[in-house]
Amino acid sequence: MDISYRTLCDPPAPTTAVKCKLPFSSEICIATASETKLQIYTFRDQHLQLIWEKNFWAKIIAIFRHQNGDYDSLILVCDVSKIVVLQPRGGVDLQETEFHLFEADVNESRCIRYPTLAVIDPNDTCIALLIGGEVLYFLTLNQVDSFDVNKRPKVADGQHSKWETINGAVSFNLANDYNPPIHRVRDIKFLEGYNRPTLAIMYEPIPTWSVRLPIHKSTIAVSITSPLLIEREGSNIKDQSLSWTSRPLPHNSLTIVPIWVPHGGFLVLSKNAIIYMTHTSGLAFGLNQLAYLDDECPFELCDQASEPCEIFSTAYTILDSNHVLITVDQHKPAILTLHSNGIDITGMSLFVDNFEFHPSLFMLYKDNLIFGGSTIEDSILFELTYEYIEQEPSYIDTIALTDSQSKLYQLLYDSMPINAPRQIITSAKFSILSKIYQLGTVCCASPFINIHETAVQSHEDAISMALGCGFKKSGCLQYLRAAFTPNYRHEIHLADVTAAFASNKYKFVLFSTQNSTLVYQDFKDDTDSRRGIISTNEPTIVARDYIDGFVQITPTSVKLLDDSNVLFTWNPPNNKDIRQAAILGNFIAVLVDQQVLVCDEIEFGNTLSFAQVVIPVMAQTNKSPQIYKIAIYGDYLFMLQTNNTLHVYSLSNHEVICVFDQFRYFHDLFLKDSELISSFTQTSLVLDMNVIDIGTMAILTLIMKEGNIILYQFCPASATNDYAFKRIKTRKFTFSGRPNKYNSIVQFNDINGITGGFICGDRPMFLIGESGYPRLIPAPVGLYFTQFHTDFIFGDRQIVKLANFDNMKILETHIIGGCVIQRLHLGQTPRCMTFAAPWNSLVLFASYPTKFSHENEPDIDEEAKLTPHYQREPTPPREIEDTGLPIAYEEQYNLYVAAESGINNVLTLERHEVGYCVSFIHTSDNYQNPKSNLSEYLAIGTGFMCHEERMVRGRLAIYKGTLVQSEQQDVNEYKLQELFNKVMNAPVTNICEVDGYIGAFVGSQLQMIMFINEQDYKVASFLNGHFFSNQLLSMKNYLFYVDAFKGFQLIRWRKYGNKLITMAKDFQTFTPLSASLITNEGVFGGIVYDCAGNCQIFEIDEYAIPADSFVVRSVFHIGCRAISSGMFPIKKQVEGGTNDISGYFGWFVGDHGKIGIFAPIKSDMERRKLCVIQNAFEKTLDGLSHQEYRWGKFPLLKNAELISQSPRLVVDLDLLLDLLESQPDLQKTCTKALGRSISDVTPSISELYAIASIFE
Repeated sequence: MDISYRTLCDPPAPTTAVKCKLPFSSEICIATASETKLQIYTFRDQHLQLIWEKNFWAKIIAIFRHQNGDYDSLILVCDVSKIVVLQPRGGVDLQETEFHLFEADVNESRCIRYPTLAVIDPNDTCIALLIGGEVLYFLTLNQVDSFDVNKRPKVADGQHSKWETINGAVSFNLANDYNPPIHRVRDIKFLEGYNRPTLAIMYEPIPTWSVRLPIHKSTIAVSITSPLLIEREGSNIKDQSLSWTSRPLPHNSLTIVPIWVPHGGFLVLSKNAIIYMTHTSGLAFGLNQLAYLDDECPFELCDQASEPCEIFSTAYTILDSNHVLITVDQHKPAILTLHSNGIDITGMSLFVDNFEFHPSLFMLYKDNLIFGGSTIEDSILFELTYEYIEQEPSYIDTIALTDSQSKLYQLLYDSMPINAPRQIITSAKFSILSKIYQLGTVCCASPFINIHETAVQSHEDAISMALGCGFKKSGCLQYLRAAFTPNYRHEIHLADVTAAFASNKYKFVLFSTQNSTLVYQDFKDDTDSRRGIISTNEPTIVARDYIDGFVQITPTSVKLLDDSNVLFTWNPPNNKDIRQAAILGNFIAVLVDQQVLVCDEIEFGNTLSFAQVVIPVMAQTNKSPQIYKIAIYGDYLFMLQTNNTLHVYSLSNHEVICVFDQFRYFHDLFLKDSELISSFTQTSLVLDMNVIDIGTMAILTLIMKEGNIILYQFCPASATNDYAFKRIKTRKFTFSGRPNKYNSIVQFNDINGITGGFICGDRPMFLIGESGYPRLIPAPVGLYFTQFHTDFIFGDRQIVKLANFDNMKILETHIIGGCVIQRLHLGQTPRCMTFAAPWNSLVLFASYPTKFSHENEPDIDEEAKLTPHYQREPTPPREIEDTGLPIAYEEQYNLYVAAESGINNVLTLERHEVGYCVSFIHTSDNYQNPKSNLSEYLAIGTGFMCHEERMVRGRLAIYKGTLVQSEQQDVNEYKLQELFNKVMNAPVTNICEVDGYIGAFVGSQLQMIMFINEQDYKVASFLNGHFFSNQLLSMKNYLFYVDAFKGFQLIRWRKYGNKLITMAKDFQTFTPLSASLITNEGVFGGIVYDCAGNCQIFEIDEYAIPADSFVVRSVFHIGCRAISSGMFPIKKQVEGGTNDISGYFGWFVGDHGKIGIFAPIKSDMERRKLCVIQNAFEKTLDGLSHQEYRWGKFPLLKNAELISQSPRLVVDLDLLLDLLESQPDLQKTCTKALGRSISDVTPSISELYAIASIFE
């Protein structure tokens, strides 16, 4: 099967972050990493603004800053053992300057089971890199006042571009080079306050095993080592030893927290206690009563939390030498205070706040501002303030002293021993200043069509993706669209319009055609009285309000108008035509005979005076440059010469301030007076050019002759007279036709709070900001565009529409990952969902935590009719006081229907009952009649989560939806009528419909169920599987199920004889999560997603035996866990204008919101052509390898056969889109093997890209 892949949405989900000082921001920056994406934010105008972004072909594990002169360099730790160094370039960009790959003698599967750990020394001298839990690298960093670089050893293995920022490396094997050996490492951290790098290693000397825990709970230890990083006489750098090892620590210890000087030492965060240790002393703080009872703390507890709590998260940040911010009970921020007597830490106290946030990391930004990154909900920048009271010094309890000891103490000291004064925090305030909007953790997903009709208006086949995201109070429904869908207010039929212009001052609209201009008053009719003063017998180049009037520019004149009169008319000299024009603020620029003339004010007598822009002559030809494109931004005039040399002219100083003669080659960065490597290939002409202000930055937007869009960020620094252009790459397919001669790139301001630009064409796009960074968002239509008050006018060749973004106000709307997201808060955790098309509603299970209780329940399941029987008397339970124990919670499940009227709770499950699946099904009214009608029902499957007897049971319930009028006027909602409810002998984990039957997984058994007379059921057939099912798909009379333990099967249902026939089965894949079925022109196959982020792309050979029917064609790594996936039809227009289903494409949604599309390719020849280009482009990539990233990553050696499957057979559109945005020379090199140009390949890429256009 020939497959292509495309990432539809890649939202931020920061897993690591660092603050840094970079030249392109006056404020301290925050660099965050989300899987393969590096993003840099700055806090400006009370908002976190995204100012730099880049995708890498590797998973970013950690980011470190390294001070390099006035600014910082960034060091990325990627994949298993790859290091990338980024350094500032030109004050506006970051450039990859160094690459290292350290080869460790560790099995690759082990490196996946034990992810790489990386930390940096607080003195910025070295980085510790632990690979596969065994090999420890110390990478020394370049410093001015450091040791002699020549004495630092460098490893010979691996790939190393150069040794500059990282100028040395030494490796150790924790099991072989240390005595005693170190195994099963959990965490590593550098400690504070040491002259030499000192590393603390948390590991398990004894394996933690649940069976061993009752007799051995302390299985963790922390050891400290200080490596020798330079060669010295009389010493071997490989001679390493552990300088100190702690006492045994609780088995549930999570992480090490180094404490700042002057105290030093470190904290160990465990589930039930916080332990502080130094080389010579230590103490512990209990979080709940289990710290006394179950855990074996090595020190006596100095105090205990006032309310019992537990630690599950390793996120923390040091606020100062006495305060640490941590998280308890999954979501509650807590401030840990260290109390000292001026020398040692003598106690701890904990303040817990009720502010709910689920962090993946905390980072102190500056002062009391803290960045909280999250993969579950939106990341935030918040201000933390707290109040405290001073606790007076108190006498130490002397009851333990004998009389003689007390008398001796009184003789030696003036007074009895006292405790030092302590600060006790009494209150805290968490004030959110800004958010990075994210999808968060996705629990479930489903495509749907037009639930909120006022919010989603588009063509008939357009669909949205409903995502159940978040956890607890952050839970929400999010509706994803890949395009903006405006709110249409009015439309008129008007043919052959090429451009539109509006006057907000005088409330009229001009529509330009190829040969004329039409005038409409208030977008209603063309009976406007201004037809006498508007030039209507020729097209309009540009028109807009200008100072106190209105200016219309046509090829033959510039007219200044007011409400009823022509104030002034200017005609170009020598009867030349105006080729192009631009109006912004007080400036008017026109292009006449390849010369630019500018007017910057209305002179006395309402006259316009134009002066020619003087451009220095070219040294090569001794002639004035010939200009063919102009644009205005602020007081800058941009002029593009015929050879694509860019001139930037100051309209205030009336001089050319910089010339970029290499602009014709469209490099990634242009700096003033910089020398770039010239290219022998010149790109084609620029068809249109404009500068779009998105509110945070100016974007020079170019439309090329081939139809692609090129974006550059304009970076002016007038104080230093430095100017630069930085290329913005979007990974969007932007090739389209340009229908009109003028005005294809239009600026708009504050339309329902949105500022940006519109790019007209056959594939129109909005250019707007996501957290201040430019994004291209497709629009439904738009051959022309203009703003009209707070609305906008756009349309196609037949219809002109008046629209706005009022529909975005119905639900909370954001741009996330380049897509339009509408958010509906639930306040609960979504669990599973389905789309009920006849109801035009989403049906979903959601849950909220409640205290676990066995009150008022029988001890034995009544249906089981069991009585306890013991061979001997059971051991009496241990008596434990309820006070001080952590609270046990369970989830209370509810069933909701989300419709246009809102979200309604239609069903509440019993206590301890879990909703596993919900499905909208169609069943046969008469199973004896093959042509009987199908009835629509809602089916749910549940399971019980308490009592040994009930845990193996579940429930199948079937409901009919009834439309009733709600309490709100003119609003209807669905109520459920229960038709069938039966307790099954196992949990019901998946339900689907197959040819009028119900396919349900009951425990490990697939059952085909007949629903008879809306009241009874009968099992027509069954098939035993391995374990519970993760997903069950059906297509016609085929079923495909993914086993939760291992393997998957394809089954054919034959109604005649009621038989389930296994067509193909696989038992190699461990822990598969979900699957998609894909068909194309008779080829049947699919994709299975596993828990390591791999996709197995397979075909099905119907004529082979079941064990060999699955033919794996490729293994492809997507970089996330596909929590939800499915398939959707590909529709092709046939004769008569109807759309027929020509196949199915697969989609998936990752755990952090990544959405991808796998689409079939129509022919093997097309795939081969694109793969040749793809492989050629791969060879040009320096450093990080696309192929290595896409290669299968399996944590078990049992999958060795799958590891050998190559990802090269998959056409990766992400890579090809990067090629389309690369240098022309590189494009020519990659297509040379085919003997074609890049323009010959773009139609094939466009066809594959358009498959997912139904989300637009």
